[in-house]
Amino acid sequence: MKKLIIFLFLLLLPSIFAGVALYRYYPADSKRLIEMLKVKIVTLYPPLEMYIHIQKPPIKKPIPVENSPKRITIPKIPIFINSEIYEAICGEAPKMRLSDNFTGCGFCPKYITKVTNDKAFTFLFSYRGSFLKKGEEEALIFMKGCSREDENGTAIIVRNGYGGWNRQQIFQNILFDSPPLEYKDENGLITYVGKRTKTTSIDIHSELISLRFSKNGIAEKILFSANLDTGERCNELLQIAFEEPIKKNATQFQAQIEILSCKKGFLSGAYKLSFNLEENGFRANAETAKLMTRIEKYGELR
Repeated sequence: MKKLIIFLFLLLLPSIFAGVALYRYYPADSKRLIEMLKVKIVTLYPPLEMYIHIQKPPIKKPIPVENSPKRITIPKIPIFINSEIYEAICGEAPKMRLSDNFTGCGFCPKYITKVTNDKAFTFLFSYRGSFLKKGEEEALIFMKGCSREDENGTAIIVRNGYGGWNRQQIFQNILFDSPPLEYKDENGLITYVGKRTKTTSIDIHSELISLRFSKNGIAEKILFSANLDTGERCNELLQIAFEEPIKKNATQFQAQIEILSCKKGFLSGAYKLSFNLEENGFRANAETAKLMTRIEKYGELR
């Protein structure tokens, strides 16, 4: 028995020396190995857990809501590329890189001018939805450069079918100062609201309009219009300027206007126009309707 104990001691002596050296010169590694060994022993023999202390990882405290990082969601905006839309818009196969984003044609297509010319047909912006037929995958693409007047644009409706995107309808002489607001009515069809401005040598005429595109043409409604005299002298008309409409929710938008009156400050000041989508059309709310009535009757005042 004595010889057996001496034999086991000599057998384990190198391991003991190695463990002492590891603990002396590499304390962090040795502690990690010891913890791993203790976990292994407790896993094999669970009753020993009451005698062997195992370090448990600290519990992470939840981050307070006010201090937690905000999650930013980037909207997925579908962008047309040349391979899917170029031929439908330009009337011929693309001669450029198919994977590039569609930016327009370097010419006016024949279906617009009957004779192809070198005037650029430039892409402005597009919307996806149902425009001509409910439930169809369609897109309304606004282009510029081949209208009779330089400031006017062209709207083209394309539909995605078995052969890809195909041209369905063309609307010319469309004018928006910037991309319009988009609203979906109770039938799932889309109406647009925007501002358009025409400048002459004597005044600036602005209109707040709503547009709906259909196979029968464009249903346009002027919701509000205003003139701003470019002359230095104040005349008998109200001078009105207004900003781009702002979307408030799925059925409402507002526009800020500024009124200057030459009749002892009558109506002068800043106002907000508010419109609601009702029965597939936009209608001014009660306060805006009263303001518009006062503006219309301004010329009757003496």
